Amino acid sequence: MEKPQEDRTKAEHLITECIKKRAPTLSLTGLGLRALPESLRALNWLETLEIGQNNITHLPEWIGELTQLRFLGIREDGLQAFPASIIRLERLDTLLIIGVLPSLAQEELGRLSSLKRLALVGSKLTEVPSWIRGLRNLETLVLFSNRITTLPDWIGELQNLETLDLKNNHLTTIPLSLLESYSLNILRLEKNQALSIPVEILKTGNSRRILSYYFRTSIPGTSKPLNEFKLILVGRGGVGKTTLVHRLITDRYKEFKRTPGIKITQWETRIGDDAVRAHIWDFGGQEIMHGTHRFFMTERALYLVLISGREDTVDRDAEYWLSMVRSFAGDVPIIVLLHKWSDYHFELNRKLLREKYGQNLVFAETDSSTGHGIDALREHLRELATSLPGLRAAWPSAWRFVKEELPQKKKSWMTFDDFLAFCVDWGIADSKDQESLAESLHDLGLMLSYRADETLRDFGVLNPQWVTKGIYEMLNSPVLRDANGRFTIHAFEQVLPAKTYPKELHRFLLALMRKFRLCHPLDEKGEKYLIPELLTKEEPNLDAQFQPDKCLGFIYRYDSVLPEGLLPRFIVETYVHREPKHAWRTGVVLERANCRALVRGDVQGRAITVRVDGIGNGRREMLGIIREHFERIHKSYEKLPVTEYVPIPGFPDAVVKHELLLKYERTERAKIAVEIGDELRDFSVKELLDGVDLPGAPRAKLIDVGKLRLPDYDQILGRDSLPVFISYARKDWRFLDQLRAALVPYERKGELEVQADELVAPGQTWEDEILTRLSWARIVILLLSNDFIRSSYCMEQELPRVMERRDAGECEVVPVVIRPCRYDKLELGKIQAIQPDDKPISAHKNKDSAWLEVTKQLDRVIAPQKRR
Repeated sequence: MEKPQEDRTKAEHLITECIKKRAPTLSLTGLGLRALPESLRALNWLETLEIGQNNITHLPEWIGELTQLRFLGIREDGLQAFPASIIRLERLDTLLIIGVLPSLAQEELGRLSSLKRLALVGSKLTEVPSWIRGLRNLETLVLFSNRITTLPDWIGELQNLETLDLKNNHLTTIPLSLLESYSLNILRLEKNQALSIPVEILKTGNSRRILSYYFRTSIPGTSKPLNEFKLILVGRGGVGKTTLVHRLITDRYKEFKRTPGIKITQWETRIGDDAVRAHIWDFGGQEIMHGTHRFFMTERALYLVLISGREDTVDRDAEYWLSMVRSFAGDVPIIVLLHKWSDYHFELNRKLLREKYGQNLVFAETDSSTGHGIDALREHLRELATSLPGLRAAWPSAWRFVKEELPQKKKSWMTFDDFLAFCVDWGIADSKDQESLAESLHDLGLMLSYRADETLRDFGVLNPQWVTKGIYEMLNSPVLRDANGRFTIHAFEQVLPAKTYPKELHRFLLALMRKFRLCHPLDEKGEKYLIPELLTKEEPNLDAQFQPDKCLGFIYRYDSVLPEGLLPRFIVETYVHREPKHAWRTGVVLERANCRALVRGDVQGRAITVRVDGIGNGRREMLGIIREHFERIHKSYEKLPVTEYVPIPGFPDAVVKHELLLKYERTERAKIAVEIGDELRDFSVKELLDGVDLPGAPRAKLIDVGKLRLPDYDQILGRDSLPVFISYARKDWRFLDQLRAALVPYERKGELEVQADELVAPGQTWEDEILTRLSWARIVILLLSNDFIRSSYCMEQELPRVMERRDAGECEVVPVVIRPCRYDKLELGKIQAIQPDDKPISAHKNKDSAWLEVTKQLDRVIAPQKRR
């Protein structure tokens, strides 16, 4: 990377401004400095200093005079040594070094006894530096993107270590001593292929689960390679996916009706000397189902994208499906099949598609009816399967027996107690092993297990095809379609066969649809629901109510495709704010605090437009909330290229890229020239940015590290917002949704990080994960009701831990009475509970006002916690 020209004038200006404001933070990045300015020496109150992308070779001895420093971020590839005076930074608790680590005076870093967070990123380390051993207060150690092959035995001596990140290294073994690091909760070992740990287990980050699996399978003779992978077929309905699967497996041709939902077939093949099994997932191509594909697309899979030349849509189809796969699964191997080739020859712009979706795209011509290209396709599949992460991951022998024998029971579902008994029969008696096995089977897509959800827990192990077929039948039901997606629990009886889907499982299927964000409640009691995917496509005429020149606006433009299901999911996630009368499949009107927002999608134009009308700062708050929801949804995709635009107030046809505005702000440029008609006009950068977010919301920024693009320092080192945990009874999930909606502005501004057990992801050991999050929380909110008091888990597991931490001064407890109950008869009665106007939340007609009062009272708890 070319070094920037030295700009000492800009550096001195930044230091002068820092002195004027007595600011606690200073960033001297991208200025080409050969040395730190002497004037920096006077900033003895400075708490955060960032130095990067300059030409600095030495830090001055006087750096030790900045004794108030708590955070030091360095990215200087030419830095040769640390001064001895660095040990005088006795308050320094966070050190981030990006790039090559200086070879001289590293031992001085080992004397920074107050250091709690250390990151050495992309430093070309081949071993863990020995001086780290002396950092006994270390809580977070980030060493990703290095060349480390082994960990030292002394790593277990770091008894305060909570997070260890070793992603993208060359590790071959893990020392037993790591088991002695009892505080370790998060362990990141992704992209260390030689460890042979399945990706699904690694991505949980759960240290106990990862270490337990590794040491269980590392003993010779106790495990064998898994030798299984997932093969996923996608494409337009009628393109011939099911026929191709039949030809691939049997080498015979047979025509099939269109696939309803997903059909899963096993293909036994050989790769070299090994017998390998492919689990082939054949997705139905109906448009209504495209939005649900994301629940089953994973990185541990090969993908076949089928395109047929019979329709004059080959280029659009190829773009659409390649975008879908890249969005949902990331940089996975993909074969693009020009299918029904014998019937009709056609072309694709292969060079352009490779430029957009990866040079590793494989193209092949196939035809199921004649067998053309099928043998070559099998060879392509075998070759690409060898590169899949985890294909040969070690599996304990007893786990393999359960995996093989369980399907022989030929049951579509079973209770989790039945599964546990089955495990005991095969010699797996430890409860943690049973949980881990259930979660591993879930991750592989062989079964579905949702242990973290009380509603789903009893039926924790299921046949995926049984679940998907039931849900897809609901989505395709004429009964629900005629009702515009509105339904009650009784609709399951109307749509699903009673023998296959007995009545006692209907609540389970409903809970699963909610978990998949396919539906949301329409009433307070949770008796009526809506599936946005089944709403009409007809958009109401609302332009007169949301005139662009009178509204705050924001635009998302998707580079290749606006995924089906993205807008219906947004409607589900924002249902608390939804205006009852206005919702359609690609748009919705939201309301909050005397403000209304129009969110409108243009699928063909690959864009989403947001307009907010209302009074004062309420408009900015509402737009900030909407953006927060879209950012969460975008992050859930592996790779979804989207560009954000800010409309120019008063000129609705003029827009400017949001990222460009952020660059202008970072380089302290006050004005930006925007083309208005035939002329350029200057607009205030600050006013444009302030107009599209909550007051005080932090601006996102990225740091380049070679080919890596890293998040902000705080994200690398885990310096999170104030952690808040919400404890609630499952029957009160609607109140949880309302509270989370009320707390979105706090999350948007980076003040709070809200956690609840409903946010525990599949694959995480649910009880350990919940109690871990509970132990980190600085504020615990209890949603009180009779169901909370009756819940054995809330009262016997969560509450004792909460009260113990409160008595030790580690957290604040905030009870909120959501439904009438005699909590005052319990120990909880000693704590002042929140009841707006002395009434539970359920008694308030205007829930928004009630939750607003809750947040105002919560502010009194947040303020002293932030000062701590």
